[in-house]
Amino acid sequence: MIEPLKPLWQRWLSRRIPPASRITLDHRRIFIMPTRTGMIYALVLVLMLLVAINYQNSLAYGLTFLLLSIGVLAILHTYRNVSGLVLSAGVARSVFVGEPVQLR
Repeated sequence: MIEPLKPLWQRWLSRRIPPASRITLDHRRIFIMPTRTGMIYALVLVLMLLVAINYQNSLAYGLTFLLLSIGVLAILHTYRNVSGLVLSAGVARSVFVGEPVQLR
């Protein structure tokens, strides 16, 4: 289902972020995408919200919105953690498994 969209995504991404040897991560270059676990988390939150609506349970509302706010805060903290990070391409010599490598 996602495979046909990959070329479209790659084309859009290459136009939005042109290749460079040194980039600084900012709001245009940080993409926080949900994983399979994140999608399950969102699905569970929707189900909890439906249960809270159906039973008119204030405690279920509170727990649902608490977990939602924790998820949103995790996304915000992830963004703030990597924002401003400078990445640059470097040259490294060939190494094999178990050998130490030096990066500059």
